[in-house]
Amino acid sequence: APQNDSTFEMYIDGTPASKLSPYSPWYNASFTRSTYHYSNGTVSTDIEGFVDKFTSAHNGALINCTSWKYNGHIATYIRLRPDNSTDNNTDSKVRFHIRGPRPRYAVIGQGSSITSSVAAPQNDSTFEMYIDGTPASKLSPYSPWYNASFTRSTYRYRNGTVSTDIEGFVDKFTSAHNGALINCTSWKYNGHIATYIRLRPDNSTDNNTEWTPIFNSTSATVGPFSYPNLPEFRVKFTKHKEVDKYLYQSVNVNLYNGNGTRLGNTNFILYGRKVEADEDYPSNTSITGYKRFYFDGPWRGATGCQSRRLNFDYLEGFNFEMQTSVGSSNMFQFTKPDGEVHSESMDHCSSFSTWQEMLQEAQSADLTLMTWNTDLPEYLTTEYSVNIMADNSTDNSTDANVLFHIRGPNNGSAMVGQGSSITCSIDAPEADDTFVMYIDGTPFSELSPECPWSKAGFNRSTFDWENGTISTDIMGFVDEFTSGHNGSVINCTSWKYNRHVAMEIDLQPDNSTDNSTDDLQGILKELKLLLQA
Repeated sequence: APQNDSTFEMYIDGTPASKLSPYSPWYNASFTRSTYHYSNGTVSTDIEGFVDKFTSAHNGALINCTSWKYNGHIATYIRLRPDNSTDNNTDSKVRFHIRGPRPRYAVIGQGSSITSSVAAPQNDSTFEMYIDGTPASKLSPYSPWYNASFTRSTYRYRNGTVSTDIEGFVDKFTSAHNGALINCTSWKYNGHIATYIRLRPDNSTDNNTEWTPIFNSTSATVGPFSYPNLPEFRVKFTKHKEVDKYLYQSVNVNLYNGNGTRLGNTNFILYGRKVEADEDYPSNTSITGYKRFYFDGPWRGATGCQSRRLNFDYLEGFNFEMQTSVGSSNMFQFTKPDGEVHSESMDHCSSFSTWQEMLQEAQSADLTLMTWNTDLPEYLTTEYSVNIMADNSTDNSTDANVLFHIRGPNNGSAMVGQGSSITCSIDAPEADDTFVMYIDGTPFSELSPECPWSKAGFNRSTFDWENGTISTDIMGFVDEFTSGHNGSVINCTSWKYNRHVAMEIDLQPDNSTDNSTDDLQGILKELKLLLQA
């Protein structure tokens, strides 16, 4: 800062570093304060310590450094892995599927089936479809989804797998269906799958007829546009021969302001490799990768978001369409040739609300595909198309003066045995008494005493920022996460503004670690490509 800051303090789980008890695991770090004057007039006030050996007592600590002089702070969680840890929180015999309208039917005035299923060793009587938090079996006659007549059925395959299915059909989509969150949850297997219904108006500028080839290059610039009429980039992958070596493909959407300065980008990495097909996985191609977004330019100081390495077994090879919707929490959506849709959401990211704010400055965009495999077209080809919602769209479910925020546990506290606050809010011109937090479909005010979330003590409050914005907030605190919290969907909905924001609670077991590693050569090649870009 321009001056020395004597008010700058480091807090460790709320205790100033200068007042730590000798019994604190952080005491021997011997934190000290110093200042340094740079030749340009800047003064750096620093607090520094050193831990010789981390223990489990250090794990999950919140380090918060606050300046009372400049009314700002920065914070991070300490996240440690045990030395013998592993992450085995998966079940390969249970698979979830969800399918909404195919692209050509995702239009107001068209109709489509809505289907979800869980394939498992046994019938699942706990499997339920929730539509904006309401079970499909309990929809009000006034709901636009009521006439879809959702029904449940089961089917036994010869290999012993039992599929529990919920299906309905919408004769004609209306704007009231647009933006709905379809969440299908199994309480028996503690898992779920979800997708948003994203419809184009019947006069949309997407004529869905032309694809443009693209390989290791950047598309033409799309724009100008203005929030909330953001582009959706679709990439069609067409397989030509079986994968017999390691393949790499990245799909990136870059966003720019009116001056052409990049504000941020999405980054989806796909790795393909050859595997042996079996009864559980009938494809010879395994696809894994990462989902990410980053900030750039004037937003470079904001924190991006990146996932652990993920398995996309549901793709079963490079024959699919991938859609990147920068303005949707389900940012990445994959449609298979049979119309089955899978979504990869980003609303679990702590910086997702910052991403939404950045989007309001975006005015143009382009698509970049990168690979180090010069012979990739022998295995697959890629084409793209773009859809931008028309300015006269019938989707009026967004308002630039209304912003939603949701925050769950940060990486350091997203673990069984740790604790965290759960917060969601809506910033709008008026207080919103219709704003409700749903936890796995149940309003927070109606949680059962047996529910693991009941002790979080959720409460509602409002705050007037005196600039015309009023924040309606719902907040609670979980002292210690258990496996009963894991996989829950937190959905915060405003019936006044007909919008919502949602996230899934994804906890690691207390002995877990994400120690997935890439092929070293692959990492180096990816880094080289990113540097060249």
